[in-house]
Amino acid sequence: LIQTLREGGRSMIGGRHRLRNALVVSEFTLSLMLLIGAGLLIRSFERVQQVDPGFAPNNVLAFRMALVGPAYDSATSRLTFYRQLFDRLQGLPGVESVGGSSILPLTGGLAWGSITVEGYHPPVGPSSIQADMRSTTDGYFATMKIPLRRGRVFNDLDTRTSQPVVIVDENLARSYWPDQDPIGRRLRLGDESDTAEVWRTVVGVVANVKQYALDGDSRVALYVPYVQREIGTLGVVVRTTNNPLSLASAVTREARALDPNLPIFDVKTMDQWLVESLARRRFAMVMLGIFAAIALVLAGIGIYGVMSYSVTQRTREMGIRSALGARPGEVVGLVVRQGMSLAGLGLLAGILAALVATRLMTSLLFGVSASDPVTYAALVAVLGGVALLACYVPARRAARVDPLVALRSE
Repeated sequence: LIQTLREGGRSMIGGRHRLRNALVVSEFTLSLMLLIGAGLLIRSFERVQQVDPGFAPNNVLAFRMALVGPAYDSATSRLTFYRQLFDRLQGLPGVESVGGSSILPLTGGLAWGSITVEGYHPPVGPSSIQADMRSTTDGYFATMKIPLRRGRVFNDLDTRTSQPVVIVDENLARSYWPDQDPIGRRLRLGDESDTAEVWRTVVGVVANVKQYALDGDSRVALYVPYVQREIGTLGVVVRTTNNPLSLASAVTREARALDPNLPIFDVKTMDQWLVESLARRRFAMVMLGIFAAIALVLAGIGIYGVMSYSVTQRTREMGIRSALGARPGEVVGLVVRQGMSLAGLGLLAGILAALVATRLMTSLLFGVSASDPVTYAALVAVLGGVALLACYVPARRAARVDPLVALRSE
């Protein structure tokens, strides 16, 4: 009997069986590596979505417009047009507030340059400071709900002939006036050699705004009144009490009423801009997730196929074991241990491979380590559960083998 059992066990030994087992181990290795990569991207995506952009994007319609042509050659004509437009938009039903900025956050626009902070002299390197610059109207901060930390926002008293003023963000205030009150301090656009620019007095400090991406740090930023530094192109934001897209046609109509040839483009909600800013990260997460799901299914099918074939080849052995008194649970345990040993090798190799591979995707991660233990543990458990289920089904079939039928099989 012992010799018969040994011969039954040897029936699974051979080059083809070793190759089949190696393929199953490889499937599990690849599957776990892809699952961990997808899991890290999913956790990163969740962390990015929790980042405060520095403004409230809900219920805000945004669009950009360019004042071009001889009618808008002068600063006065441009300012007059925008005042008329804002008055018209403010009168629309469902509109709470209207504002404008030369560059809107998360829309891909760039506007930065050198500034000079009065009394600040860097210890090494160039004397100029690189900062994001934006020209904004007095209703911009209220419309975007950018929190005011100190001082005031722009108002009607800030005109072309009044004292030049500026609002800075918390990063700039903390960097160049640490532990000091920035209100009343002065800075100038341009470097130290640019004496044509006037000194501007800081009248307010606002929260930091994510200008380029939710998962990246922006430069220090400052805002100047649009009336004191106007440009032809302006991003207009309209806060509404209902779905902002429902007012898109009305907003466009009001602008066309002032100038039917006016270029108006990028009519979207700020929520849409925020979602589009995550497009690259979302695409990488979805694609890797699809590959990981396919690999998971293939790994489960692979180990199920190997164990099913093993049970078929060892039908006689299982019958003899049952005839000698082996309980069904012992037969199930025998088959499951064989399958889980292959899965275990694959999981171990997958962990090692993932530790190496995820180092190459650190640029896509945010707020989570490439060796995050929670992600690794969760996905090892998921893949281990799939392996256990794939082994258990053939094992149950092996436990139900009738000894008489098994002994007649050969």
